[in-house]
Amino acid sequence: MIDRFEEKTKAKVMSVIIWISKHPITSVIILLVIALGFICSYWLWDWQVLGAIAAWVLAGGVIVAIWQVIVSRNNAIRQENATLEASKRDARAQLTIDFFWKSRGTDIVDKLRSVYMLEPRDFRKWSGKTRHEIDYVINWLDTLGFLVKEELVDEQLSEEVFAGVTTLRCWYKLVHYITNERDDRGVYAENFEGLARLTFDHFESAGIPAKLFGINLLLKLQKKNMIPRSFNEIKNSRTK
Repeated sequence: MIDRFEEKTKAKVMSVIIWISKHPITSVIILLVIALGFICSYWLWDWQVLGAIAAWVLAGGVIVAIWQVIVSRNNAIRQENATLEASKRDARAQLTIDFFWKSRGTDIVDKLRSVYMLEPRDFRKWSGKTRHEIDYVINWLDTLGFLVKEELVDEQLSEEVFAGVTTLRCWYKLVHYITNERDDRGVYAENFEGLARLTFDHFESAGIPAKLFGINLLLKLQKKNMIPRSFNEIKNSRTK
């Protein structure tokens, strides 16, 4: 019987200790009130003093409770934001992987080779099939440009892994076609153009050569009617 009593006593003591460890501020307030009660019971202070102190303690307890609610809410918001950021990183990673394998597919590779063989200024002579393939390539690069602009795909990955020199080669071959199409379509391939400018600036600042059949693309694309606009320049042009 004594052993059982001791075990129950220990269990109760441990539960009290655990509760105190989880609610340290509340525990201090309770102990303070108890201590004040003992003091007043021995006539060290009168009960009016105790009432005043108790009112202050109660007010402090309310403030502490509000503070704990605010802290708990902020912690919950931070946890939710951390979970959201982790989900975004996972989504970006999956999107990057999907786009990488698509950029290595035979379908896009064959169309890119066809684009490289085109004469840039002969776009009016291109067949309907050729235009269809060109639009496919432009849409692919335009999508990549949008993903980079919205920071869904890393800019450096785009420039050095996905479509670095490919972007410059396609812009060199298709810039006249795109300019002509904008007269009919209006907004067209602007994300592709912004991506081409990012790539151009990166290659130029890093001293990376970009060529197509021996043609120095960085030199050719410096011409006024060929150099791609940046995303900011494109955005500002819409407000004019």
